[in-house]
Amino acid sequence: MDYHGISVLDEPIAGRRYFLDPTSPEVVDLVAATSRHILESYPALEGIQLDFIRYYHYHSRFTVLAQELGHTLSLLAEGSPVQLVVGDKRVTFFLEQKDMLYHDPPLGKELHFHRQFSYCFCSRCIEEFCRRQGAVLPAELQSTQEKAEWILGHLGEAWVHFRAQVLEDLLAEVRRAVKGVGADKELSITVWYSSPYGSELVGRAADLDSAVWDFGQDWWRWAEVGLVDFVCPMNYWLTTESFQMVIAKQRSRLKGDLPLFSGILRSPEHPLSGEELTAYLEAARRAGAAGLCFFHYGTWRDLDWKVGKAR
Repeated sequence: MDYHGISVLDEPIAGRRYFLDPTSPEVVDLVAATSRHILESYPALEGIQLDFIRYYHYHSRFTVLAQELGHTLSLLAEGSPVQLVVGDKRVTFFLEQKDMLYHDPPLGKELHFHRQFSYCFCSRCIEEFCRRQGAVLPAELQSTQEKAEWILGHLGEAWVHFRAQVLEDLLAEVRRAVKGVGADKELSITVWYSSPYGSELVGRAADLDSAVWDFGQDWWRWAEVGLVDFVCPMNYWLTTESFQMVIAKQRSRLKGDLPLFSGILRSPEHPLSGEELTAYLEAARRAGAAGLCFFHYGTWRDLDWKVGKAR
């Protein structure tokens, strides 16, 4: 359940994506048991790689030009929910700011909508957080959003650490399951380098701490306490210079010699030639990475790295 009290069961992300709640003991058992089952069923596998071990986060915004919206403007007050419907898919946004030219005649200027996809504020997560913190929410708080606002406003840092600890507890159970199959089996995780996604593409500097604040991924600590055998940061959409700089910062935070394989993405919007891939690999090595992690197979298989061009 997000900041506004909307469940992914009612509104899946992008109309199709659902998430499991890591505070649920049943979810923890399921992920650990599934990891064990995979390794026992396919003995040749060397380990398990956890991709989406994070809380989904995105603060979505859009603006509507409202000069010709007419008397419909009178229906909209700040905080009003508005649904976008595409076929059988829907997503709710909330009016954050209403800018008017005139009220009579009804001439609007801009309507600013937002949705804070921040998780999880379901009753179980809030109750577990309060139990661990010894916190008591004010009795007058009724809605999920009121409770979320109070928690983030009064106990924001504790909330960040709570979510990171929840994921750490899940990771510990998965590691026990993996190592229970064989001491030589490895566990790795995919982690984000910054929030929001593609920050450099819109002129924002990478913020490594945002992985903890927005996604709950305190992965330097997870590495330090020995929960993973190597890490794969998704260092996507970066120039080779930024790629090297981000990896160097990540490497400097990792204690010891835990291997880091930097994620690199290739897509129709972000094509890479063989020569460019070589440049990224060299940048990764200079920064201290053990190698690269490719996302995803379907976009890389047509690349002839030896001749440096696509077939």
